[in-house]
Amino acid sequence: MYNRYRDRVRTIILCIKGYTDSTAGFNCGSLGYNSTVVDMSKKDGKKKLEELKVKIENKEKINYLDLIFLPLMNSDQEISEIWRDYKMVRIFKYAEEQGEKKGERKLFKTLVKGNFEGSDEAN
Repeated sequence: MYNRYRDRVRTIILCIKGYTDSTAGFNCGSLGYNSTVVDMSKKDGKKKLEELKVKIENKEKINYLDLIFLPLMNSDQEISEIWRDYKMVRIFKYAEEQGEKKGERKLFKTLVKGNFEGSDEAN
């Protein structure tokens, strides 16, 4: 990754209950490696879920990483319920994309019909 992007590479280890936030690594003189350990159970999953629901209801963009990491966060929600909500977001997004495509097709047909006499309404 460093050769491709010429930027520092960071490793973040996401853990659930029982691990404390800290750093882990080793130093071998000219070679060293450090990582950051994050206890995801300290994050408020219930609050994050509510924020996501509000954004979805308001048709705002959401960060899908928040949904992906939600099951690791502290919450009284069942994981299956969280993933059901995620699936519904994907279904709505798909439906919206299909609606836009149909709208584009209808506009294209209208433009074509308006420019050619005798065009067939059924096409």
